Amino acid sequence: MRVLFVAHEDDVLGATKALSEIMMGLKEDYGIEPFLITPQKNKLTEYCKQNNIPNYSVKYFQWGHLKTESILKTILKYLRMRIFNGIAIIKLIKYCKLNKIDLIHTNVSVIDIGFEVAKRIGVPHVWHLRESGIETQWVNYSGNFYKKFNDDNNHNIVISNFVQKLWENRGVDKKKLSVIYDGVSDTGFSYELPSISSVKAVLVGSLLPHKGQLDAINAISNLINQGVVASLDIIGSGFPEYTQKLKNRVSELKLNNDIHFIAYNNNIPKLLHNYNVGIVASKAEAFGRVTIEYMLSGLPVVASNTGANSELLDVDNNGLLYEYGNSQSLSLAITNLLNNKIDYIGYSKRGYKVARSYFSIKKNVNKIYDLYIKLIDNKG
Repeated sequence: MRVLFVAHEDDVLGATKALSEIMMGLKEDYGIEPFLITPQKNKLTEYCKQNNIPNYSVKYFQWGHLKTESILKTILKYLRMRIFNGIAIIKLIKYCKLNKIDLIHTNVSVIDIGFEVAKRIGVPHVWHLRESGIETQWVNYSGNFYKKFNDDNNHNIVISNFVQKLWENRGVDKKKLSVIYDGVSDTGFSYELPSISSVKAVLVGSLLPHKGQLDAINAISNLINQGVVASLDIIGSGFPEYTQKLKNRVSELKLNNDIHFIAYNNNIPKLLHNYNVGIVASKAEAFGRVTIEYMLSGLPVVASNTGANSELLDVDNNGLLYEYGNSQSLSLAITNLLNNKIDYIGYSKRGYKVARSYFSIKKNVNKIYDLYIKLIDNKG
């Protein structure tokens, strides 16, 4: 089977990581021949070269846009997208026919060229709906595009029950949605029970308002004001204005020696062993890849009671939830976790077990492959 994957960018975030692992898992476990389309030559191009995956780069754009953008900017973006994506679709039709593609899999919800090409050449299309979008004020989806998710030629993968409900509420037919949790490769991760002599917290994620870094900063401040020895490392990058707001807050609280900002890098598996609690403070986490990465490193997780967090942390009593937006609730959860050594060890061990058992890349790939077979058989 030959599958064409459509990427949106080569960032270091969960969607791109998941795409890379899905392609390699399908290739190694099932003999799938993956082909990757990218909007330009980038890091994914290099990844493809290293792993013998054909890559074709052609210019195309996302159709979603920030809600905060002006009407003029939105219109200009739309016109640019229509022109470049129209050209890309023509090129991709030729590319797919030349390479005898059997199925097209688009990795995120804000690109529709994969759907358009699949429709024109008569092969099934799979759409990975990874975003909560509207709830985080991040992407303003156009109503016309929702119809495509219900098309007879399309089927959608959603990465949590939380995301499934969101898309159902937007009008996507439940029969067109399959919940397949992301898998996370354990390569580079190793279990290690952390020391709990003091609070050493970490929050990994893009520096964006809906990721909740401000709550984490305030929670660490609460702990320090209570006489607790505590520190926090915030790992990631994002909006410059919001990043500066976070740094200003740290300075205002006189916590520059206790809270540090670290640029995202590929050494996360090793870095996580420097901490003893992983924080997920998001407003509407669609899945929570970093949650699983914390668990694979032995870090107990304290997460907001929103989004898919409860799904990941309620599998086997393997983490703590706190009230989203309430820094006092977060600081209390951290204190309760580290004050009870028996509970702490239990969360650490159960988290690792759950990550390996429920959220492995192998389990993820198995379900995706089964879906492919079903769609191709129905098409035939």
